[in-house]
Amino acid sequence: MAPPEPPARLIGDVASVERHVQEQKLVDGLITERLDQFVGALASELRARTLLTWGPVGAALIEAAGDEGADLVVVPIRREGGGLAHLFHDHADRYVLHHSQVPVLVVPTSDRRTNRHEKPCEPDG
Repeated sequence: MAPPEPPARLIGDVASVERHVQEQKLVDGLITERLDQFVGALASELRARTLLTWGPVGAALIEAAGDEGADLVVVPIRREGGGLAHLFHDHADRYVLHHSQVPVLVVPTSDRRTNRHEKPCEPDG
């Protein structure tokens, strides 16, 4: 028995799929580059490893932490804009907090409008 014919709408989509695959490779390369920069900026005493994977972000983080034998999972807190926070959609930070078998460090992302060299405001008193 021969496999069924693909739907007509899929036959013309081969170029579209190939284009999507190329775009995804480009995005993966950019993410890998950014992660390498991030790890390179860490203190030399810290041991870190990056892993690029696909799937729902929270579940992928939990699975990767287990597979890698992680001692700690670090996730940015969900805020609009800034850094890698946009990758953690669908409340992945909360998912990780509720499902992780290892400690989780939730780091607030910086607001790009704030000058990091400014002194914090002192409370009135």
